[in-house]
Amino acid sequence: LSGVAVADTEPPAVPIKSGPTGTVCSGQVEVCWSGTDNATPESELVYAFRLDGGQWSDWGSLTCNSFALNHGQHNVDVKAKDIVGNETSDFATRTFQVDVNGPTISQVQTSPGLTSALVTWTTDEPATSQVDYGLSDSYGSSTLLDSAFVTSHSVTITGLDSNATYHCRVRSSDACDHESASTDLTFTTLPDTIPP
Repeated sequence: LSGVAVADTEPPAVPIKSGPTGTVCSGQVEVCWSGTDNATPESELVYAFRLDGGQWSDWGSLTCNSFALNHGQHNVDVKAKDIVGNETSDFATRTFQVDVNGPTISQVQTSPGLTSALVTWTTDEPATSQVDYGLSDSYGSSTLLDSAFVTSHSVTITGLDSNATYHCRVRSSDACDHESASTDLTFTTLPDTIPP
């Protein structure tokens, strides 16, 4: 009927406008959002947000918030409310991964030959491959950097003396350029048993 007021029961929409996606290389991130409603002007909408399924913030007019986050996966949820109290039921979510740590190196093994040695290791995320080596734990030499991002690593050290003890360590960097290095290892090349 004309002249009869229709109650506003439609909740506002609250799309996330900007923020991290995929993997980000810093723990400092900012997420921004906006709101639209069939009756309430955008300037009069209020918002609440939460991190990783925790407690919702107080309602307020903020449309951006900065977070200081640790390594790992994170979720930011945002909801809106209009002037008559209709609240977003299907809140907006942004999911992303924060990478602030270097790769975890494990299973380092050496297989020495006469004048070379094969060094293998694994990482918990795709990373580059390089080996430092020398006659002491000061090393002094390094293999060429293999920039392929892999989790199973294999590097051959060449040009070694036979029947000599060498020190080595492996190094890997992830896509965020966070580097990790193993502890010091030693290996001894095989003796030259071929007569002159």
